[in-house]
Amino acid sequence: MRQRDFRLRSRSLEILDGCTLFNLISIFLAEGRVPHSRAQLANACWSSQGEEHSLSYVAKLLDRVGIGTSGYYLASRRTHQLTPPLFCFLTRHPGRRSLAIVLRRYKDGVVVHEGAGEAMAMSRREFAAVWDGVALVTEGATDQLIADEQRGMDERSLEQFRASFGLKAGFLDASECDEIVGQASRHFQRSVVGRALEVSPVRTSQSAYLNSSLIPMQASIFDRARQLVSDAELEFEDLQVVRYGPGESYQCHFDVDMHSPPGQSSAFGLRKWTILVYLTDDFVGGETRFPLFGESIAPRKGAALYFRNYTDEENPNPFALHTGTPVRSGAKFAMNVWSK
Repeated sequence: MRQRDFRLRSRSLEILDGCTLFNLISIFLAEGRVPHSRAQLANACWSSQGEEHSLSYVAKLLDRVGIGTSGYYLASRRTHQLTPPLFCFLTRHPGRRSLAIVLRRYKDGVVVHEGAGEAMAMSRREFAAVWDGVALVTEGATDQLIADEQRGMDERSLEQFRASFGLKAGFLDASECDEIVGQASRHFQRSVVGRALEVSPVRTSQSAYLNSSLIPMQASIFDRARQLVSDAELEFEDLQVVRYGPGESYQCHFDVDMHSPPGQSSAFGLRKWTILVYLTDDFVGGETRFPLFGESIAPRKGAALYFRNYTDEENPNPFALHTGTPVRSGAKFAMNVWSK
């Protein structure tokens, strides 16, 4: 069917976090062997976080990163007419429709992925019972020159991020870590996110801001941070201590506003550098994971993870996308040292 009809029929909606949407689209494009910029895709997915995602919305998002799509409708829902990979909505639970990808078709059914966990096989009858017949397929890159340019930007951004990324053991000693946790324990409140500083299921930790009157060693911490990143001119926000209990996490995010003009401060401050100091390690889970960069850091008490949030051109670096994975048991304490 034509695009006009596709938009009319594509009324299924789901609110996804940026990471799940990024994973779904990455799988979709990899299966279709469509050249694309993972960095540009991450930016687009993160900026859509919290929005309702129809198939039309996904089509517009892909268009923003130079990938054409078309939609069609199969009233018969016959799986042998499908040409994977394709996006669709499935109603596998009463009252809840989920965005999914049909990866492959086989004689008796299809293989489906919903962006998290593993792909699953469904028989023809099972799939037809939960699919509404609407599908979105890719037409490939709309402009090869733009696609090549974006991949070049990816390579430069990746090299710059790799050069800034590091882990310093012993940034704080054990007694300093314990002192900071003790001071913060009286000031924790639910963590907030975004320009509006709102409570969100994206970030489920508790936070405490500590100034020099609460932490006399703050000036010493800032001096060590300047030495760590070799920038004597840096100024810093007040220290932020975070606590994650069992099941709590911080989904994929950037520490800066990805949509502020280059070199200009946002609601978060400029945050040229992030230095994340682990204050405890007697817990399970809670790794700091970088899905684009391909690294996962296991917290060690007193260690400082550091990375630059911008490229040399003062644009936010998409490879700084990271997540604090769920704590499975115990309590994780860490401290954000953000440059202004």
